[in-house]
Amino acid sequence: MGRSFGRLNAATAVEHFANKNRFYHAASRTWFEMAARGEYFERRYQIGYGGETTNVAEARIDYFLGSANHARSYLHRTGDGRLRNCQ
Repeated sequence: MGRSFGRLNAATAVEHFANKNRFYHAASRTWFEMAARGEYFERRYQIGYGGETTNVAEARIDYFLGSANHARSYLHRTGDGRLRNCQ
C-alpha cells in the first residue's frame, strides 16, 4: 500500500514512457499516449475522418494512484489547485 500514491518522477516511474506507451480503447475509439519530456504527460485523442487527429487533450502528470502491480491512474493539479484525472 505504501506505493499506491505519490508524485510521478524518475525514481517512482515504473511505466515505459518511451516505448509501450500507447493504448487503444476500442469501445470509445480513443487512443491514450504517455510521454516524458522533462516532465510526464498523458495525451488522449481520437482519429477522425480522413485520418485526422481530433478531440485532443493533454495534461501534465503530477501524481500517480495505484501500485502498478496491476495498473495506475494519473492525476494533475489544475490552475486553482484541484486534483483532476488526466483523462
